[in-house]
Amino acid sequence: MSAVAVSIGGAVGVLLLGGAQSVRGGVQLGIFPLLLILLSALSLRGVRLPRVLVGLSAIGVLCGALVRYSDVGLETGAFGVVRFESDSLENKTRIFRDNVRTFVGEKSASVVGILSAEVRTEAEAQKLLEERPQLGGVIWGSERWLNISMRPMPPVSLSTLPPGSFAQRRMQELGISDLQVISQIPWVGFSKGLDSATFEYVGMLIRATRIFSQILREGGTSAEYEQVLLNGALLRANWTSIEHVAAPKWMLGTLYLMRAVSGPDLEWGDLLCAEAAFRSARLMLRSGGNPTLLAAILNNESIVRLMKGEGAQNPDVVRKSVRSRLQTALNAKKRSSIDSSFWNPIQENLKAVGRSVLGVEQARR
Repeated sequence: MSAVAVSIGGAVGVLLLGGAQSVRGGVQLGIFPLLLILLSALSLRGVRLPRVLVGLSAIGVLCGALVRYSDVGLETGAFGVVRFESDSLENKTRIFRDNVRTFVGEKSASVVGILSAEVRTEAEAQKLLEERPQLGGVIWGSERWLNISMRPMPPVSLSTLPPGSFAQRRMQELGISDLQVISQIPWVGFSKGLDSATFEYVGMLIRATRIFSQILREGGTSAEYEQVLLNGALLRANWTSIEHVAAPKWMLGTLYLMRAVSGPDLEWGDLLCAEAAFRSARLMLRSGGNPTLLAAILNNESIVRLMKGEGAQNPDVVRKSVRSRLQTALNAKKRSSIDSSFWNPIQENLKAVGRSVLGVEQARR
């Protein structure tokens, strides 16, 4: 009777707490030790359950809980797929995970896994990333609409490039101590979660974002990595919007930017490619669709304009144009729920360019 009472109490507790899958799992895990203790005293015709059987049952349940709740098997930087909405049996979630793994490639089983968590908003996704520092991103939503939330990464500071780099010389000419290149966007969203092109796009984005910051800091010289982004930027499908394809285009532009300015001389062709990639990415975005992606594009595009402005007949016009673009990027914050850390590089760049313009004007007086 005691075991029955505990079971009924657990069921009532689940109902009172809302009945969500994560609640059910937590309550079941909590009442299991009590049931095990009660059942261990159960006897059949005077013979109690063998201790070995009871011990093996406990070990089995604890191992299952360990695998389910601690993301065992996922390496650092892996992406976790949260159970799709209206998919209580996780059938569609597992289909999605397995198909994405085919496009991730080597070690895909340790790079893409299913998480036991509930995510309904971008804020919840970012909170989950804070709680599970081994994750590089979270994929959440439904078959109709998916979101990929990425772990924040620090910007690439051009002041950390070698003293003989073009970027360093150009900043000295402008009277700017530093410029910061955004190296990660918080999220992208897209329709048709079980479309074959979606599997390919997500696989590409996972492969690319996991090492993007590292590639940028190495000067963006990897031809293989560039090809991965090019393939992603060319993907087309029957999506309701192609805004998310602007993400690999932005990454390409950022890659070309770092390649153009990291060496001793300006690589003019790469800088023009960066400018074209950013323009193409910007034109893909609808008004208000993804404010953080727009801000990242405008920020890095502004740095292209500063680097390209060498020898311009009126450098003040270039700087004021850059300030306007950075301010537009910062204004996108009003349409976003992303915290201030993402916007800090844009604010710092705006201050740096503003001080530069002021210094020029004061010198002329």
